[in-house]
Amino acid sequence: MTIEVIGDRVDLLGECPVWDDRIDRLYTIDIDGRIVCRLDPSTGRDDVRPLVGRPGAIALTDDPDRLLVASEHELLWLEWSSGSTVPWRELETGGPRHRLNDGAPDRDGRFWVGSMHEDATESTGLLHRVEAN
Repeated sequence: MTIEVIGDRVDLLGECPVWDDRIDRLYTIDIDGRIVCRLDPSTGRDDVRPLVGRPGAIALTDDPDRLLVASEHELLWLEWSSGSTVPWRELETGGPRHRLNDGAPDRDGRFWVGSMHEDATESTGLLHRVEAN
């Protein structure tokens, strides 16, 4: 097996790789850096979009220019071309010092996302299932 480093960005807390085969790009998040990243592996170009809060998970949508982002206590839409975000739905995260964390869509289009305590000392997070409609 050969491992190749692509790109030169160094994340504070990088997670959530999502490949979009429609546009041949790799999305990732930097939770503590508060950014969503999009890498073109063929060129090494790495674009980023800043967020106000810490992203925990992302999901592709029907529109290749739009991502669903779980950030802090809410789900929001990120339009890649403009970098604008639109809040969509606030979610209960389990109490103070909790935030949305890992999430992914299932094969039926539902988005599953969990929450966690900020310093991971308490097992008090919640799991949400958000329907595609």
